[in-house]
Amino acid sequence: MSAVRVRDWKSNAANIQNPTMAPNNPMVFKRFAYIWQYTIESASRTAFLNAYEPKGEWAQLFSRDPSYIETVLLQDEEHANRYVTIDYWESKSDRDAFRETYSVEFSRLDSRCDDLTIEETFLGDFLEIC
Repeated sequence: MSAVRVRDWKSNAANIQNPTMAPNNPMVFKRFAYIWQYTIESASRTAFLNAYEPKGEWAQLFSRDPSYIETVLLQDEEHANRYVTIDYWESKSDRDAFRETYSVEFSRLDSRCDDLTIEETFLGDFLEIC
């Protein structure tokens, strides 16, 4: 059996507290993913991309926190106005702490981005596994 490399975690103790992260569990979680789906108007595409792309306004805000890893932006192949963002963090608790620390900045950017979308759907919190 080959060794599984786990992403740098802030604290092994914090990971062990989660029973799914126990050393005898064969599934090793690598990253926490925060996933949203958006539908936009074509006229809003440039502004939307400026806000949501991997180097966009959201990623710039997230990158203030060392536990933020990256943002991935996906565009639906059949419906060009539908996108999915995946924001990767070291853990859900890190993402939640960021949301608390930067709540004013987060709310301000969220309000500015409201007009860029027709619909926003939270798809969920996910853990990347092996």
